[in-house]
Amino acid sequence: MNNINLVQLGLGNVGNELIKQIINLNNKNENKKLNHICLVERDYFFFKKEGFSEFELIEILDSKKNNKTSESKYYFKKEDDKKIIDRIINEDHKNNILVDATAAPINELYLYALQNNFKITGSNKKPFCIDVQKYSELQKHSSQIKSECIIGAGLPILYVIESLVKTGDEIIEVNGCFSGTLGYIFSELEKEREFSVIIKKAKELGYTEPDPRDDLSGMDVARKALILARLMGRNIELENIKIENLVPEKLRKVSIEEFLVGMEEYDDDFYKKFQHAKSLNQTLRYVATISKEDIEVGIKAVDISSQIGALKGPDNICVIKSKRYSENPLVIQGPGAGLGVTADGILRNILELAGEQKWN
Repeated sequence: MNNINLVQLGLGNVGNELIKQIINLNNKNENKKLNHICLVERDYFFFKKEGFSEFELIEILDSKKNNKTSESKYYFKKEDDKKIIDRIINEDHKNNILVDATAAPINELYLYALQNNFKITGSNKKPFCIDVQKYSELQKHSSQIKSECIIGAGLPILYVIESLVKTGDEIIEVNGCFSGTLGYIFSELEKEREFSVIIKKAKELGYTEPDPRDDLSGMDVARKALILARLMGRNIELENIKIENLVPEKLRKVSIEEFLVGMEEYDDDFYKKFQHAKSLNQTLRYVATISKEDIEVGIKAVDISSQIGALKGPDNICVIKSKRYSENPLVIQGPGAGLGVTADGILRNILELAGEQKWN
């Protein structure tokens, strides 16, 4: 493998873990290598034309952790993401991959990088949830993109659905649990624990976003449903999806602290819902359903013995019913969250892009 130059967006938890995995991989390979030449954060970036050594990468991560990023000799203030792409082009770098470990709506940057012969991978869903017209522009460069990790961490959900469509199968319906956070919360509710207490515990464990309402709103699951629907050939927008928001309306705009306290008022409601389902030999899950007629995400009562009903903890599951798999639906299940599996999935996509694609 020739030198593959990486421009990485995001040095958060996933980005940090990815760098560590790449360092480990590079140490095992005598032939070069995945070469970080640029690391980008919201307001600044680090750049080294020849690429960073292992020591320099660790030093940069430590400087961020200790709030000393500006002391690095590779530190630059950021003005415009596109100028970073221009800098790399001007340095005549080849074999460039843009690796996105952020959650930022940066579809314009994606298109600009693709037009300049970059490949793209990462775990960011938002660039694929733009309006249909802009999404179509991105899809013109689909051979330059591998984005398996945007749904189910490293699970091959996108690959399988795309393969079914490409080989002429007709997908009738997809049902899935695509949120590790909500999976954990609903599994804990089965143990007859209070909803508000579970949310607080999930936040303490780092399972939720800093503001748990970002998970409970259902928007993250809706974005994943949108991506799958478009992959299945549906030209729809995010606003066409029916979304059940688990956050009571009066708690949507208060502070996080007020929200966490206010949710105690709704513990009894969720307890009764679960007890009712239990009396019918069912349980509750937060499910995305994508059919020919409709797309919706929300609470669904399912049989305890079903694949979705048997799901535990933060695992994800995708149940695909198609013409070929009508009697016995195709099931993909496994860890759908976690730094290690997400970073591993991105790394596999990087290696696939590096090995499969021809570079101009």
